[in-house]
Amino acid sequence: MPELAELKIMSDYINQNVKDKTFKKIYHVEKGNIPVDSNLIENFKVESVSNGKELVLRVYHDDADLKFSIFMGMSGNWLFTPTETWSDRKFTRMRLDTTDGNSLLLYGLYMGPKYRLGGFTGVKRGFDPTKEFDSFKKEVISNLDKKVFDKPICEALLDQKYFNGIGNYLRSTILYYLDVNPFETARTVI
Repeated sequence: MPELAELKIMSDYINQNVKDKTFKKIYHVEKGNIPVDSNLIENFKVESVSNGKELVLRVYHDDADLKFSIFMGMSGNWLFTPTETWSDRKFTRMRLDTTDGNSLLLYGLYMGPKYRLGGFTGVKRGFDPTKEFDSFKKEVISNLDKKVFDKPICEALLDQKYFNGIGNYLRSTILYYLDVNPFETARTVI
């Protein structure tokens, strides 16, 4: 499941490919790669923002500003491709067409991505360590007296208030490479 750095990379990929582009349509792509026009907005710009384990796609123009929360699932990813070849990518979920003949695709196979209209989910998240490392570090260090740091480090790392974007595979990888006993208290390890 894409987490933290992967989502930041995806967000950067989207922003690099869509800057200075104008989009004309958003399609929800149904099973069998059948695009259905969403009729939500036309002639719009796109930008992406990641925060920990969440990615938001903002589509906007002068009169409208919509945000899609994107849940990448186990295999979600993005591709910027010529519109004429979009259907070569199987398991597309969303297609955004530019006015110059390209498409931004959200796709994924196994437990693939999903999206919904609306901004971030409202999960209480701390600072994103990929973008705000100094604030992230300060927040953890200044709160070591909190009860969450009495827990084993393997549990504390999943607390999104302090360790935004850390999921199961990242915590196990981090603890493995640091050669840390996962059941040692978080306060002791930190």
